[in-house]
Amino acid sequence: MQVNFSVDQLIDEVKRLAQENPDFVYQKFPGKVRPIAGNCYYTKSANDLNKGCIFGQAILNLQPDLKDFLLEVDNRTDSNGIGQVLKDLGFPRLTWCIDVQSNQDHGYCWKKAVELAGNE
Repeated sequence: MQVNFSVDQLIDEVKRLAQENPDFVYQKFPGKVRPIAGNCYYTKSANDLNKGCIFGQAILNLQPDLKDFLLEVDNRTDSNGIGQVLKDLGFPRLTWCIDVQSNQDHGYCWKKAVELAGNE
C-alpha cells in the first residue's frame, strides 16, 4: 500500500478538522455492538449520518484511495486503535495521535480532544 502523505501532514489535517468542526462529538458505535471494546470506525460504515473518527476523516481527506484499507480496519475483530493504523501505514506510533483518539473516544468534541492532547 502506497501512502502519499507524511505524519506531519496527518497531524496538520487532524488539527484543521478540529478547527473546522470544533463541536463535533464522534459517536463511537451508534446503533452497533462491536465485538471488542476500544474498536472504532474510521469510515462512515457505522451510520451514514455519523462521520468516522477524526483520524479516518483526516486520512481520507489526504488520500481518498485508502478507503478500502480503512473499511478493512473497521471490520477487524482485534484492536484497531490509531497506534496500529499508524503502524499499518508505515508510520511510528505517536503518543499525540493516541491521546487525540482516546479523548475523542471518551466523548470530547474534536476541538477539546486536540487541545487536551497538547503539543505533538
